[in-house]
Amino acid sequence: MGQIDQQKTASKNSGRRAQKPSTARFNDAVFINYELDAVQQKACKAQDVSEADVFAKIKELVDDGYTFSFKFDSYSEAYACFMRQSRDDGSNRGFILTGRGSSPYKCCKQLLFKHYVCLDGAWGDYAERGGIDTIDD
Repeated sequence: MGQIDQQKTASKNSGRRAQKPSTARFNDAVFINYELDAVQQKACKAQDVSEADVFAKIKELVDDGYTFSFKFDSYSEAYACFMRQSRDDGSNRGFILTGRGSSPYKCCKQLLFKHYVCLDGAWGDYAERGGIDTIDD
């Protein structure tokens, strides 16, 4: 019981290559380098938006093809929210916008403020691609 005919399995799999799903490479993501200035920080903090409203807006954005992830960022000692367009036809496809704050609510509030107020939903002008500098001889 439980024996496998190794020869049958090997011949069944021979000639077949493992198919990898077509996914974006890890370095295809582009972070949006946009930090709030002092005036924008004050305006963001002054916004009277409830936690329920923030998360309702996130739900709308998820329905529009955005994905969100959260974590505690030990480098900045704050919560971080990452928003990425995952729809193929989205204008922000492959870009990642971030927000940081002392709570998940506040990092989302900052991210939404950047998205709607500062960048008006279009992130491309602030994209910052990492890469290796080339040296010409």
